[in-house]
Amino acid sequence: MSQELFKLSTSFNCVPQGDERIALRLYYKHAATLLREFDRWKGIDRFYFIPLKLNMAYFCAGWAAAVAFPPYFIGTILRNSFEHPELFGTQCECGNQAYGYSYNGSPLSGRFDISHACPCCGLVSRTTESGWRIRSEALKAMQDEDLKRGRWMQFWHPGFEPATIQELLRFLNVPEEELMLPPEDHKITMHKLGNGSVLVLDSVKE
Repeated sequence: MSQELFKLSTSFNCVPQGDERIALRLYYKHAATLLREFDRWKGIDRFYFIPLKLNMAYFCAGWAAAVAFPPYFIGTILRNSFEHPELFGTQCECGNQAYGYSYNGSPLSGRFDISHACPCCGLVSRTTESGWRIRSEALKAMQDEDLKRGRWMQFWHPGFEPATIQELLRFLNVPEEELMLPPEDHKITMHKLGNGSVLVLDSVKE
């Protein structure tokens, strides 16, 4: 098994459940707020390095690739969109800039699917662009920068633990009732890899 495929099989063989699923759903729900208030929390490591169980994998006939590999930190994903709006942004219907907060696509066709949120009006939209590779390279470069930052942070603070997304949203004065989530419908998909193992993915409705 290739190194990249091994990373995928070990990272995506667990369906997000419990706190991980709740964190992901809250991230989707409050993406516009997190973008709008980014400057308030981007310098706070406990918030910046909150990990997410995002799905950035592409599967095809026993072969797999990913836009980037875990860990996916909230700060990295949103900073990447702010610093590369030409790659991860779009113009909102209100006329302001919207930024990507979740993305995936196909390295075979070059298709890149982006979910955007507008920090001004809060509108969520989705676009499909070409250019999977250039976006993948940009995100991986951003991850490399943040992993270096993370290593220094852990060097100076060996007992570091990231905050929860609930703590971040409370810091941003999101009301408690907005942290409650309704039941959701699950869509389970299974992908058989070339080595005989099976990846089980549970999609999250945004």
